[in-house]
Amino acid sequence: MPIKIVNHSDLDNSQKEVVMLRPFDQQVYISGPPGSGKTSVAILRTKMLLENGFSSMLFVLYNHSLYGYLSTIFKRMNISSNTSINTKDKYFFALARQLRCLPDSYFDIPNYEMKYNMLLDNILSSSIAPVYEMCMIDEAQDFSEKELRILRRLSKKVIAVADFDQKIYETNATELLFNDLKRYKLETVYRFGRDIAAVVEQLSKSGERLTGKVTQMGSTKPYLIKSSGSDAIDALCNIIKNKKLSDGTMAIISPLRKNLTDLSAILSSRKVDHFVAPTNDDFRSYNFDSNKPLLIPSLSSKGLEFDTVVLYKYSGGMWDSQMRKNILYVSLSRACRDLYIIEDSGSWIELKNLKGITEMSANNKGGSQDDDYEF
Repeated sequence: MPIKIVNHSDLDNSQKEVVMLRPFDQQVYISGPPGSGKTSVAILRTKMLLENGFSSMLFVLYNHSLYGYLSTIFKRMNISSNTSINTKDKYFFALARQLRCLPDSYFDIPNYEMKYNMLLDNILSSSIAPVYEMCMIDEAQDFSEKELRILRRLSKKVIAVADFDQKIYETNATELLFNDLKRYKLETVYRFGRDIAAVVEQLSKSGERLTGKVTQMGSTKPYLIKSSGSDAIDALCNIIKNKKLSDGTMAIISPLRKNLTDLSAILSSRKVDHFVAPTNDDFRSYNFDSNKPLLIPSLSSKGLEFDTVVLYKYSGGMWDSQMRKNILYVSLSRACRDLYIIEDSGSWIELKNLKGITEMSANNKGGSQDDDYEF
């Protein structure tokens, strides 16, 4: 199913207000729950600025998968030539090389976090002048203070897009550095209906009631499949098998990449068509027009949405309870229509405690009478 290119007529009045905001160089902080159209507003605001005299813009993203998705959209909207779009890690590495502030010792540091912090420190200690008229920062809640300080020095003006309920890393840098921006909050959720919203909101750090913000009243219920081992794989294969081309996009999301590479080997042995990215970088060239089931890590799914989402093997990992809740919040809220959760005895307690999910066995027909999924 081809990527839908958003246009002005797709927006509600509150979204149009942000896109059309005057003066055009106004700095803006856009917040809102999952599926409220934050990124769509950011894209159309970028297009609006380019059409009104802006010639140098930077669009910085959190993950490589969103880069792959948005770079395709930018090309099709003919706005890529005047907009530099990149993930924050690749952008800052290229910037450090340009500034010639990477010592030889940088490449000998085995720890990625230490290496990345050195890179940021070296950039901050360099002489940086503004080179962009506007910088668009997507998923700004997960940018560190150092990253944000660099971007604010590089650009005369910024637009930040954030949802603190989707924040993965504990930092208040966004609040500290964006207090001078005009604030807009998008309130309506267009992605999923009340049944999915009722599950997602149980994990909201702010306690936001998503069920009162949705527009879809008759969406499919989320389903819980309690299985393990080969039963879990059988259930997953049946979901894929019964998916029609008209059902749109599908993602199988798991918190650990190893879960997905192991699953990919099993699916391949069963001749089940799918796509798995060996590394995060591989999402940069993924064809997001494809209806092929996409195996994607939880954090790589941030910013994306899929018609059908299956949560698989939410167990293990060295995360505390709040981090597991954050990961679940992001993962569950990717679903537009169909949501399936495969739970086993080792699943996170935060997942097991969720309420409002229709349970079914791996052998029984589940859901409404109109459902044609066999498990």
